[in-house]
Amino acid sequence: MKAIFDFIITQYLSNPPILIGTLVAFGYILRKESPVKVISGTITAMVGITMLTFGGSQMTSFFRPITVAVNEAYGIQGYIMDLYAYTRGPRI
Repeated sequence: MKAIFDFIITQYLSNPPILIGTLVAFGYILRKESPVKVISGTITAMVGITMLTFGGSQMTSFFRPITVAVNEAYGIQGYIMDLYAYTRGPRI
């Protein structure tokens, strides 16, 4: 039982595209949509959340040097809004 619980937590709930895709597919199934609509909507949602996550990480990596330069020049401390702000990298 513990192995199943660990699998659900580590593989399913920590992977946003799969989680969002499952929720979207479940919603389409509840609305009694056609199988083509369920599959296309699920794939669209999974690709969309992947693109959103990738774009956010690119913006963060682009602005990180700017915030470091502002911090050094003016002594202003701030935070970059990042999905993994508490787990990755030093505080800026």
